[in-house]
Amino acid sequence: MQEQESGRPLTGLPDWYQIGDGYLGIQSEDGPLAERFRELYAECVVPGPDRADLPTVLCQVRLLEQFNAALVSFEDAEPLDLVDFTLDLFGERGYTERHPPVAGWRRLDAPGQGAPFAFSGPHALADRDFQWQSLLGNLALNRLLRRQQDLLFFHAASASVHGSGILLVGTKGSGKTTISLALAERGHGFLGDEIAGVRVGTLDLIPMRRSVSIREGPRPRAVDRLVERGGLRHEQFPDGSRRLRGEVASLFPGAGHSEAPVEAIIFLRRFSETAHLEEFSPGRDHLSLLTPLGCTLWGVPRALRIMQMLRLMSSTRCFFLDVGAPDETTDLIEALGDV
Repeated sequence: MQEQESGRPLTGLPDWYQIGDGYLGIQSEDGPLAERFRELYAECVVPGPDRADLPTVLCQVRLLEQFNAALVSFEDAEPLDLVDFTLDLFGERGYTERHPPVAGWRRLDAPGQGAPFAFSGPHALADRDFQWQSLLGNLALNRLLRRQQDLLFFHAASASVHGSGILLVGTKGSGKTTISLALAERGHGFLGDEIAGVRVGTLDLIPMRRSVSIREGPRPRAVDRLVERGGLRHEQFPDGSRRLRGEVASLFPGAGHSEAPVEAIIFLRRFSETAHLEEFSPGRDHLSLLTPLGCTLWGVPRALRIMQMLRLMSSTRCFFLDVGAPDETTDLIEALGDV
C-alpha cells in the first residue's frame, strides 16, 4: 500500500519556503497542513529552490481515505531515522515506541491515544482520528534545519538595533515577542521571535521570520495601538489561551530583516516593577542558559557544538534582563545598540 500510494502523483505544485539557508517544499492533499504553513511562513515564500548548493526537503502528504490515514513522504538527499529523530527532539510529548504490527515499520504511541504514527524509511503514516499535523509539520521543518550545520538554531528572538544583532533568550511567555515587536515599531530590524539562527563562521544573526503570535497581557503602547487598529487574526491554542497573529512585514513595514553580527545576548530572567540590565562575564557554567534546538545538535559531535556556543557567548556581551514595563524595557535594549 505504501509503495503504491507514495508513487501516486499529487495534483498541483508544492508551496516552497526559504527558511534559513534551505528550501522546504509542502505538497499536501490535507488542506489544514498546507494552510498552516502558508499562515506561519508567508514571508518565506519563494517560487522554488534556485540555489543548488542549499539543502532542499520536500514533504508530500497523501490522504488515504479508505484507511482514514495520511501518508507523509519526505524527499531529502540525506537519510534520517524518523523515529529516533522524533523521540530525541520531541521526547517531552511522551511518545513511546511499541512493537510494530508490520515488518519494516516502527510504531509510535501517543499518551492515551494508542498508535497514531508508524514510520518506514522516509515515510510516516498517521491516523487522522488524532491531531497529527503538528508533529509531521514540525518534523518537516526540523528535517530541513538539521541539514544546515553551518548554523546554530536557538529557541529565541533576534533583532537588529542600529546594525547590532541582539539575541533574546527566555522561556515561553517571558517577553521575547513583546520586546521584538516594540523594537520593530521603532524601526529596528525584526529577524524573528520564535527561532533564531546564528552563522557559526561569522556569528551573524540571520532572518528567521514567521508570523508573530501576540499574547494577552502587558504590551508596549505601539503594539496596543496596533491591536486596536485591527487586521490581526484571532487564534485559540490547545491550552485554551487566545492570541493574535499577523505578519511583521505588513504590521511594521519599516522593520528590516538584514543579517547582523551578534553584539549582545540578553537572557530574560524575570518580570519586575523596574526594568534592569545586568551584564556578566560568561563561562562554561552559563552554557545551560542557551536554548539550542534539538535539530541543531543532531548528527554533529556534541563537543563541537559546545565549543561553537562557548565562542558565541565569549565573543559578545551577555546580560540578564529583569523585564519591567514594556516601553521602559525597550528603552534599555535600544540603548545597547548605541554603545
